Amino acid sequence: MTPGVTHDMSILSLITGASVLVQAVMLILLLASVFSWYYIFLKYFALRRATALAGSPVDAVVASPMRRTRETAGIVGAVLGLDVEVDEDLRECAFGLWEGLTFAQAEEGWPDEVTDWLSSTAVAPPGGESFDAVAERVVAARDRLLARHKGATVLVVSHVTPIKTLVRLALDAPSHALYRMELAPASLTAVSWFGDGNASLRLFNDTGHLDLLGSAAPPMHG
Repeated sequence: MTPGVTHDMSILSLITGASVLVQAVMLILLLASVFSWYYIFLKYFALRRATALAGSPVDAVVASPMRRTRETAGIVGAVLGLDVEVDEDLRECAFGLWEGLTFAQAEEGWPDEVTDWLSSTAVAPPGGESFDAVAERVVAARDRLLARHKGATVLVVSHVTPIKTLVRLALDAPSHALYRMELAPASLTAVSWFGDGNASLRLFNDTGHLDLLGSAAPPMHG
Protein backbone atom coordinates (compact mmCIF):
# COMPACT_ATOMS: atom_id res chain seq x y z
CA MET A 1 0.00 0.00 0.00
CA THR A 2 1.07 3.57 -0.63
CA PRO A 3 0.26 5.74 2.43
CA GLY A 4 -1.49 9.02 1.76
CA VAL A 5 -2.41 8.23 -1.85
CA THR A 6 -6.07 7.51 -2.45
CA HIS A 7 -8.19 6.42 -5.34
CA ASP A 8 -11.90 5.86 -4.93
CA MET A 9 -12.58 3.73 -8.01
CA SER A 10 -12.45 0.00 -8.44
CA ILE A 11 -14.10 -2.36 -10.84
CA LEU A 12 -16.72 -3.55 -8.39
CA SER A 13 -16.63 -0.47 -6.14
CA LEU A 14 -15.40 -2.71 -3.35
CA ILE A 15 -12.31 -0.73 -2.38
CA THR A 16 -13.70 2.79 -2.22
CA GLY A 17 -11.19 5.01 -0.46
CA ALA A 18 -8.43 2.42 -0.51
CA SER A 19 -5.01 3.91 0.12
CA VAL A 20 -3.45 2.89 -3.17
CA LEU A 21 -2.86 4.50 -6.51
CA VAL A 22 -4.41 2.55 -9.36
CA GLN A 23 -1.87 2.26 -12.14
CA ALA A 24 -4.35 0.59 -14.48
CA VAL A 25 -7.60 -1.30 -14.23
CA MET A 26 -7.67 -3.96 -16.89
CA LEU A 27 -10.99 -5.43 -17.95
CA ILE A 28 -10.16 -8.66 -19.70
CA LEU A 29 -12.87 -9.74 -22.13
CA LEU A 30 -12.95 -13.14 -23.79
CA LEU A 31 -15.49 -13.45 -26.61
CA ALA A 32 -16.15 -15.76 -29.53
CA SER A 33 -15.86 -14.50 -33.09
CA VAL A 34 -18.83 -13.01 -34.92
CA PHE A 35 -20.93 -15.70 -36.59
CA SER A 36 -24.17 -13.74 -36.93
CA TRP A 37 -26.12 -10.74 -35.68
CA TYR A 38 -26.61 -12.65 -32.42
CA TYR A 39 -22.93 -12.49 -31.58
CA ILE A 40 -22.79 -8.79 -32.40
CA PHE A 41 -25.49 -8.21 -29.80
CA LEU A 42 -23.73 -10.56 -27.40
CA LYS A 43 -20.59 -8.46 -27.63
CA TYR A 44 -22.60 -5.27 -27.20
CA PHE A 45 -24.17 -6.52 -23.98
CA ALA A 46 -20.80 -7.75 -22.74
CA LEU A 47 -19.40 -4.27 -23.33
CA ARG A 48 -22.27 -2.69 -21.39
CA ARG A 49 -21.56 -5.00 -18.46
CA ALA A 50 -17.83 -4.37 -18.59
CA THR A 51 -18.21 -0.60 -18.45
CA ALA A 52 -20.77 -0.89 -15.65
CA LEU A 53 -18.39 -3.04 -13.62
CA ALA A 54 -15.55 -0.62 -14.15
CA GLY A 55 -17.58 2.33 -12.91
CA SER A 56 -15.83 4.49 -15.50
CA PRO A 57 -15.48 4.67 -19.29
CA VAL A 58 -13.08 2.35 -21.05
CA ASP A 59 -9.97 4.31 -22.04
CA ALA A 60 -8.33 1.83 -24.40
CA VAL A 61 -9.15 -1.36 -26.29
CA VAL A 62 -6.42 -3.93 -26.88
CA ALA A 63 -6.64 -7.19 -28.82
CA SER A 64 -4.51 -10.15 -29.70
CA PRO A 65 -3.60 -10.47 -33.40
CA MET A 66 -6.09 -13.29 -33.97
CA ARG A 67 -8.91 -12.47 -36.38
CA ARG A 68 -11.74 -13.26 -33.97
CA THR A 69 -10.34 -11.05 -31.22
CA ARG A 70 -9.67 -8.19 -33.63
CA GLU A 71 -13.26 -8.47 -34.89
CA THR A 72 -14.58 -8.30 -31.35
CA ALA A 73 -12.29 -5.44 -30.43
CA GLY A 74 -13.33 -3.61 -33.60
CA ILE A 75 -17.00 -3.78 -32.59
CA VAL A 76 -16.16 -2.54 -29.11
CA GLY A 77 -13.89 0.19 -30.44
CA ALA A 78 -16.55 1.41 -32.88
CA VAL A 79 -19.07 1.74 -30.05
CA LEU A 80 -16.57 3.58 -27.84
CA GLY A 81 -14.96 5.67 -30.57
CA LEU A 82 -11.54 4.14 -29.82
CA ASP A 83 -8.89 2.70 -32.08
CA VAL A 84 -7.85 -0.88 -31.37
CA GLU A 85 -4.31 -1.61 -30.24
CA VAL A 86 -2.93 -5.01 -31.26
CA ASP A 87 -0.44 -6.76 -28.99
CA GLU A 88 1.21 -9.85 -30.45
CA ASP A 89 2.03 -11.21 -27.01
CA LEU A 90 -1.66 -11.61 -26.13
CA ARG A 91 -2.15 -14.39 -28.71
CA GLU A 92 -3.27 -17.85 -27.66
CA CYS A 93 -0.81 -20.59 -26.81
CA ALA A 94 0.57 -22.39 -29.87
CA PHE A 95 -0.44 -26.04 -29.54
CA GLY A 96 1.66 -27.28 -32.46
CA LEU A 97 0.54 -30.65 -33.82
CA TRP A 98 -2.45 -30.54 -31.48
CA GLU A 99 -4.00 -27.42 -33.05
CA GLY A 100 -7.62 -28.06 -33.97
CA LEU A 101 -7.81 -31.36 -32.08
CA THR A 102 -9.96 -32.19 -29.09
CA PHE A 103 -8.20 -33.22 -25.91
CA ALA A 104 -9.33 -36.82 -26.50
CA GLN A 105 -7.84 -36.81 -29.99
CA ALA A 106 -4.51 -35.46 -28.74
CA GLU A 107 -4.46 -38.00 -25.92
CA GLU A 108 -5.15 -40.83 -28.34
CA GLY A 109 -2.40 -39.82 -30.74
CA TRP A 110 0.22 -38.68 -28.21
CA PRO A 111 -0.58 -40.36 -24.85
CA ASP A 112 2.91 -40.00 -23.36
CA GLU A 113 3.34 -36.43 -24.57
CA VAL A 114 -0.02 -35.41 -23.14
CA THR A 115 0.88 -36.95 -19.78
CA ASP A 116 4.15 -35.00 -19.73
CA TRP A 117 2.39 -31.81 -20.81
CA LEU A 118 -0.15 -32.09 -18.00
CA SER A 119 2.58 -32.72 -15.45
CA SER A 120 4.53 -29.52 -16.06
CA THR A 121 3.86 -26.05 -17.50
CA ALA A 122 7.44 -26.12 -18.82
CA VAL A 123 6.56 -28.89 -21.30
CA ALA A 124 5.35 -27.88 -24.76
CA PRO A 125 3.10 -29.86 -27.11
CA PRO A 126 4.95 -31.32 -30.12
CA GLY A 127 5.90 -28.36 -32.27
CA GLY A 128 4.11 -25.98 -29.90
CA GLU A 129 4.64 -23.63 -26.98
CA SER A 130 4.78 -24.31 -23.25
CA PHE A 131 2.59 -22.43 -20.78
CA ASP A 132 5.77 -21.07 -19.22
CA ALA A 133 6.72 -19.54 -22.56
CA VAL A 134 3.25 -18.02 -22.83
CA ALA A 135 3.64 -16.56 -19.34
CA GLU A 136 6.88 -14.80 -20.34
CA ARG A 137 5.25 -12.92 -23.20
CA VAL A 138 2.03 -12.23 -21.27
CA VAL A 139 4.07 -10.63 -18.49
CA ALA A 140 5.74 -8.44 -21.11
CA ALA A 141 2.35 -7.47 -22.56
CA ARG A 142 0.94 -6.68 -19.11
CA ASP A 143 3.92 -4.51 -18.20
CA ARG A 144 3.61 -2.58 -21.46
CA LEU A 145 -0.09 -1.98 -20.87
CA LEU A 146 0.46 -0.79 -17.30
CA ALA A 147 3.21 1.58 -18.41
CA ARG A 148 1.23 2.92 -21.37
CA HIS A 149 -2.14 3.27 -19.64
CA LYS A 150 -1.45 4.43 -16.08
CA GLY A 151 -4.65 5.11 -14.17
CA ALA A 152 -6.73 3.89 -17.10
CA THR A 153 -9.40 1.29 -17.72
CA VAL A 154 -8.23 -1.06 -20.46
CA LEU A 155 -10.43 -3.59 -22.22
CA VAL A 156 -8.33 -6.54 -23.37
CA VAL A 157 -9.78 -9.01 -25.87
CA SER A 158 -7.72 -12.17 -25.66
CA HIS A 159 -7.85 -15.96 -25.23
CA VAL A 160 -8.10 -18.62 -22.54
CA THR A 161 -4.40 -19.16 -21.80
CA PRO A 162 -3.34 -15.48 -21.68
CA ILE A 163 -6.36 -14.59 -19.54
CA LYS A 164 -5.73 -17.47 -17.13
CA THR A 165 -2.10 -16.37 -16.96
CA LEU A 166 -3.05 -12.78 -16.09
CA VAL A 167 -5.34 -14.11 -13.36
CA ARG A 168 -2.62 -16.40 -12.00
CA LEU A 169 -0.18 -13.50 -11.91
CA ALA A 170 -2.69 -11.28 -10.14
CA LEU A 171 -3.20 -13.95 -7.47
CA ASP A 172 0.52 -14.72 -7.24
CA ALA A 173 -0.47 -18.35 -7.74
CA PRO A 174 1.90 -21.12 -8.90
CA SER A 175 2.09 -21.98 -12.58
CA HIS A 176 0.10 -25.20 -12.25
CA ALA A 177 -2.90 -23.14 -11.10
CA LEU A 178 -3.68 -22.78 -14.81
CA TYR A 179 -4.99 -26.35 -14.72
CA ARG A 180 -7.50 -25.40 -11.99
CA MET A 181 -9.30 -22.67 -13.96
CA GLU A 182 -11.99 -22.80 -16.60
CA LEU A 183 -13.17 -19.97 -18.84
CA ALA A 184 -16.38 -19.87 -20.86
CA PRO A 185 -16.69 -18.27 -24.30
CA ALA A 186 -17.86 -14.64 -24.06
CA SER A 187 -16.88 -14.45 -20.38
CA LEU A 188 -15.61 -11.38 -18.56
CA THR A 189 -12.67 -11.35 -16.16
CA ALA A 190 -11.53 -8.18 -14.39
CA VAL A 191 -8.26 -7.46 -12.60
CA SER A 192 -7.00 -4.30 -10.89
CA TRP A 193 -3.31 -3.48 -10.71
CA PHE A 194 -2.12 -0.95 -8.13
CA GLY A 195 0.76 1.48 -7.88
CA ASP A 196 2.57 -0.58 -5.25
CA GLY A 197 2.73 -3.58 -7.57
CA ASN A 198 -0.14 -5.49 -5.99
CA ALA A 199 -3.17 -6.74 -7.91
CA SER A 200 -6.73 -7.73 -7.10
CA LEU A 201 -9.00 -10.14 -8.98
CA ARG A 202 -12.41 -8.42 -9.19
CA LEU A 203 -14.31 -10.79 -11.45
CA PHE A 204 -13.69 -14.18 -12.99
CA ASN A 205 -15.43 -16.02 -15.82
CA ASP A 206 -18.57 -13.90 -15.57
CA THR A 207 -21.29 -14.52 -18.17
CA GLY A 208 -24.10 -12.54 -16.56
CA HIS A 209 -24.36 -10.34 -19.65
CA LEU A 210 -25.63 -13.38 -21.58
CA ASP A 211 -28.79 -13.33 -19.44
CA LEU A 212 -29.69 -10.02 -21.07
CA LEU A 213 -30.22 -11.84 -24.34
CA GLY A 214 -33.00 -13.98 -22.88
CA SER A 215 -33.99 -17.55 -23.55
CA ALA A 216 -34.70 -16.82 -27.22
CA ALA A 217 -31.02 -16.54 -28.03
CA PRO A 218 -29.73 -19.25 -30.38
CA PRO A 219 -27.12 -21.73 -29.16
CA MET A 220 -23.44 -20.96 -29.53
CA HIS A 221 -21.50 -22.94 -32.11
CA GLY A 222 -17.91 -21.97 -31.44
